[in-house]
Amino acid sequence: MNQRHTQKQDAAGAMQSPLNIAIARSDSQTVQIVDTAIQHKRTLLAYQPVMMSCGLRQVGFYEGLISVMDATDYIIPAKDFIQVIKDTELGRRIDALSLNMGMQSLFKKNRSATVY
Repeated sequence: MNQRHTQKQDAAGAMQSPLNIAIARSDSQTVQIVDTAIQHKRTLLAYQPVMMSCGLRQVGFYEGLISVMDATDYIIPAKDFIQVIKDTELGRRIDALSLNMGMQSLFKKNRSATVY
């Protein structure tokens, strides 16, 4: 089989496999979907209990896990995009957004729990 039909060269002139090209396209689409979701505030924060390790069956705290929604309202969990964006500006933006959402949730909960 002729390699020219199954592989392409990258910018440095090295050959890339069709699988690597498909992965790169997929990663690019993932970044675009996440970026668009953040711009349009199409994000959700789900809370997962983290249990204490001292033998008590007690919740120590809750971990906030962010998800984004694409244009069709399909929910994309962080596990499906975090590896692609974690070391980028988009990763820092989603970290800041997650913290902001978590702090707002705590503020609302504490405010409603205040007894006068």
